[in-house]
Amino acid sequence: MQILWLLSRSSNYGYELMKKLSKIKNKKITQGTIYPTLNKLEKRGVIQSKFLGNKKIYELTKKGKIVSKQICLEFTNTFEGIFKDFVCSKCKVKNNVKN
Repeated sequence: MQILWLLSRSSNYGYELMKKLSKIKNKKITQGTIYPTLNKLEKRGVIQSKFLGNKKIYELTKKGKIVSKQICLEFTNTFEGIFKDFVCSKCKVKNNVKN
């Protein structure tokens, strides 16, 4: 899901995706994780790759854009209440508001 989300924002190289995911997850993502995942996504037809010089760049396909949107909507619907509670409770603490 996160790879599709990142690619929905812009096409990118595998190495750059790996760095961005590592930052998001606050955990080192390795080549042994990212490239097999990119290959699976490409086989499923949700991303495509092309070479720019000697580097391979990945982007969403038309199918990938639809799938990415569906997954994000499902994720948002599933966790919407948790996000609202978390954000609202952080705001209350920040603004010294008591229930």
